[in-house]
Amino acid sequence: DLETDDEEDENGGGRRGRARKCPPIQDVLQKGQTIIVQVTKEPIGTKGPRLTAQISLPGRFLVYIPGSTHIGVSRKIEDREERVRLRNLSKRILPKGDGGIIVRTVSEELNEDTFRKEFKRLSSNWRKILKKEKGAKAPVLLRREAKLISGVIRDLFSNRFESITVDDKGIYNEILTYVKSVAPELKDRVRLHTDPVSLFDKYGVEEEVQGTFHSKVVFPSGGYIVIEPTEALVSIDVNTGRYRGK
Repeated sequence: DLETDDEEDENGGGRRGRARKCPPIQDVLQKGQTIIVQVTKEPIGTKGPRLTAQISLPGRFLVYIPGSTHIGVSRKIEDREERVRLRNLSKRILPKGDGGIIVRTVSEELNEDTFRKEFKRLSSNWRKILKKEKGAKAPVLLRREAKLISGVIRDLFSNRFESITVDDKGIYNEILTYVKSVAPELKDRVRLHTDPVSLFDKYGVEEEVQGTFHSKVVFPSGGYIVIEPTEALVSIDVNTGRYRGK
């Protein structure tokens, strides 16, 4: 039903807020058994990486989940008619028994042809993974996630942005190549910054970054707060400044 879609995690994490009863791991896996897993969290300190056997392949418009049969729509798409359209579109392009789909927010008002091309590309990537897995001796890397830059562009860049400006020629070319392949209509919004004044100086980024380290935060109204960390707690002193209300 459509109400369950409101809980979809469009990054491929499945439904949120629902506890699942899982069988003991010894009933699912046997010693020496080889399975395909995906890293969902990098190792930190003494903790190893977090793995999942529910593989998800994120694209710009949708997430393809080979081991699932579920079709969901991002909870951020609120229009009911659009949700129904995207769900029906997903059913049309997804061969029966060929996995599940989560439709991402940026897919709102997306045409069927673009949707099909994205699914075809993601399902092709999955077939390449399976082909590489055959005959491979574990452990082996079957596929690496997109580079950080491409991943950020994939997840955040949309027609809501007037432009994206880059001051590194190599990164500019990487972004432009990626945008041309997934959203060619946005390629003219990718711009290379060649001004001798740095991007951070031009847009005041450095000043804003430095401001985050100040204990005093001034508001446009004239009021301000002072944040002071102590051993026991963090104190926040609120001052009205020159503002006087009734």
